[in-house]
Amino acid sequence: MGQAISKTAAIAEILMRRIPCLHQDTAISSVSITDVWEPIDEGLHPVEMTRHVSMISIMLSTKELDKISPG
Repeated sequence: MGQAISKTAAIAEILMRRIPCLHQDTAISSVSITDVWEPIDEGLHPVEMTRHVSMISIMLSTKELDKISPG
């Protein structure tokens, strides 16, 4: 998720070069994460902030994966 996407893709590429006949299936999506901060002082309302974080999922397999998958 987030800033780890580039490292994940680099590791997948290294593995694919070192291990012959690997098949890859990649899925890209995003997740909404809501952070809630409770106030220390009384009488204040909690603060909520929603952020969207990019996510990548890379599946590597020695067996052939689903051919109709877009990744």
